[in-house]
Amino acid sequence: MTTKEFLILAKNYENNTISEEEKVLLFRFCERKQFKNISDTWGVSQDEESQAKLLNKILRSTRRNNRKHHQTLFYRFLKSSAAILIAIGLGILIYYQSDTSTQDLISSNAITITLEDGTIQVLEEKGMHILTNKTGVVIGRQNSGKLVYNTNKFSGELKYNTINVPYGKSFEVQFSDGTTAFLNAGTSIRYPIQFLENYNRTIYVDGEVFLNVSKDRKHPFIVKTKDMDIKVLGTKFNVNAYDNELISEITLLEGSVSLQNNLDKNKNTTVLEPGQLGAVVNKNTSIEVREVDAANYIKWTKGELVFKNMPFETILKKLERHYNYTIINKNSATNQIIFNASFGQESIEAIFKSLKENYGIDYRIENKTITIY
Repeated sequence: MTTKEFLILAKNYENNTISEEEKVLLFRFCERKQFKNISDTWGVSQDEESQAKLLNKILRSTRRNNRKHHQTLFYRFLKSSAAILIAIGLGILIYYQSDTSTQDLISSNAITITLEDGTIQVLEEKGMHILTNKTGVVIGRQNSGKLVYNTNKFSGELKYNTINVPYGKSFEVQFSDGTTAFLNAGTSIRYPIQFLENYNRTIYVDGEVFLNVSKDRKHPFIVKTKDMDIKVLGTKFNVNAYDNELISEITLLEGSVSLQNNLDKNKNTTVLEPGQLGAVVNKNTSIEVREVDAANYIKWTKGELVFKNMPFETILKKLERHYNYTIINKNSATNQIIFNASFGQESIEAIFKSLKENYGIDYRIENKTITIY
């Protein structure tokens, strides 16, 4: 997590406004970290250094002994030193003996929601969760892998939530207008808590999302990605637009969508019909349209993987996201080979066994890393 998110939790603890869930997150994070000596680098007072060392001692104790026994002691200390942690600010994350992959407060494997005030909560895949705004009013409920917002009343102030889905997981959200969005692995989506009367229904997507948009002619539904704006009234379509990839694709199943390339200074629009795919490739100012079997492009929502005329390099990226594995391809000659393959809900071990048997792909799996030779 960012420094800002850490400071929010620490400040909430100091003010006795921290939730039990946030308290557990803060405890778990601090428990697995240790302070380095901070006096030389940051010039803190002797008292502050002593408290930091004391925290370090307590954290080591929690690893050697029963966590429950020391949890109360830890909370008592953390409350007294929260102001120091906040004052240290950005440096606090540097004091921890951790690599850059563990800088976040919340596990990188957790599905999270960022609320209007910046508070971050974990959405458990099989859990139940009551979602409230900062005033305590219930705005939605989660049941297992789906979060449903209360029905829109078209009133109030435009405020946003953001859901982040890590590699290896997926999640579903139903917006206040009844529109549903199924989020693929590695996806982030930002959207209004409730859609308002005088605004279009606009959301922001980084990743892959399948949308079933509720019809509302007075309020067009707009999806903004890094390359395109997609405008619809009511339809079913798939958005594949990861910020770190060169290709953005929109696949239409039902209805009609209008696409506009963000780099097109003339603001030309392209209208898709069902069974068509519109793509922006490598920051091109045009939108390429082709006929496809649209059903294949949403099979990921059922845990299936379909690769049609797809470069091996692209397939590996999809496998990394879907299974949350790191894949290292030392056989670069295979990157641009075109493959056709379909997999159900097989394990990644079964998939690579099939690739070896059918295409002669040699590989080794160690923990969560696959190396191709």
